[in-house]
Amino acid sequence: MQTYDFTRRETAAVKPGNRILVVEDDPNLAEVMNLHLSAQRLAVTVVDDGLDALQVFDSDPPALVTLDLNISTISGFRLINLFKRFRPHVPILVVTAMDFAEVEEVARAGVDDFITKPFDPDVLIRKVRYHLQRGHQSETQTVSEPAERESRGVTWGRVALTV
Repeated sequence: MQTYDFTRRETAAVKPGNRILVVEDDPNLAEVMNLHLSAQRLAVTVVDDGLDALQVFDSDPPALVTLDLNISTISGFRLINLFKRFRPHVPILVVTAMDFAEVEEVARAGVDDFITKPFDPDVLIRKVRYHLQRGHQSETQTVSEPAERESRGVTWGRVALTV
């Protein structure tokens, strides 16, 4: 597992409810996304695999998730299903180098939006702002049981995944 430390030294206060989970296994792209989102006074947590994404999603629920589909341990499509099952109000923005066939699959999975790589950081910011604003207007919290990390899997309520 790779961990990224993109700590910003700025003192601008982060607005409550503006926590973003970035699930991206490319460290360069993860850093670019973090820098641009943090500059917008958003609290950004970056993880590079599915198990870490699931744990952060449960322990520190984000207001929005940006998700690369091709990540390790748990696929992006499986994460979409789990995220939407337990917290359907949290918008998911897929950021991927998808082809046309994947667009239909992503739409059926229930994501809120997508951006194709490579992308303009301004487009990312506009889409994140739009979905955060929309989410704050219609947010209803779904209570779930916490995820517990195991040696090679994760259990979340009645769902158990082994990798």
